[in-house]
Amino acid sequence: MAPMMKKTLIPILFLLTNHIFSQEFEGRITYRNSIEKTDVRNSFDLQNFLAFMGDTTNVITKGGSYKKITNGNFKPYELYNSSSPICYYKERLASDTLYFIDYRKFNDFDFEYEIESESDTILGYVCDKLTVTDKINGSVLLCYFAPDLKQDPNNYKDYRQDNMNKIMELTKAVILRYVSLSGGMKIVQEAVTVERLKVGDNEFEIPKDMVLIEKTR
Repeated sequence: MAPMMKKTLIPILFLLTNHIFSQEFEGRITYRNSIEKTDVRNSFDLQNFLAFMGDTTNVITKGGSYKKITNGNFKPYELYNSSSPICYYKERLASDTLYFIDYRKFNDFDFEYEIESESDTILGYVCDKLTVTDKINGSVLLCYFAPDLKQDPNNYKDYRQDNMNKIMELTKAVILRYVSLSGGMKIVQEAVTVERLKVGDNEFEIPKDMVLIEKTR
């Protein structure tokens, strides 16, 4: 490629990328969570586990930032601002303590992946399916993502927990259904409503008068 053409094309490519992700999804998504055994030898009590996990998760998102509220006992409140690699969460919804963790401290794990185009339709959105298989323990994560609901993967470059940074590089979109197959269980989180709306930046601010405690993992 000629140097002059290269100099001309690079700014155009930046402009195109910025335009694509300026249209990224902003709004609220409600997910329903469910669980079932895939191995009869599994001794987990499903009802207790679902109560712990919660059967409903509400997510407000904008520009890679999100606030997540779940009606279970496991991280019922979670806050992530894409301007920082720090995630905040509560262990009880009514608690005045926020734990925080730096996602840069997580290690990526080796995985294999496969993408199947137009695998399913969820809430009217045609979804591709990303299958992620952990090379070490063999666990499988299925991500059904909607290309029409764009997400900028740059907002997740430091989000290393569960390899979310790499998953977002592959999907570049909102994931409407997660299916986790591991430990003799199948856990499903599927969107039941998707609402486009303007979200204020104050949604992702740390609540006042909270006690902050760092966690390593």
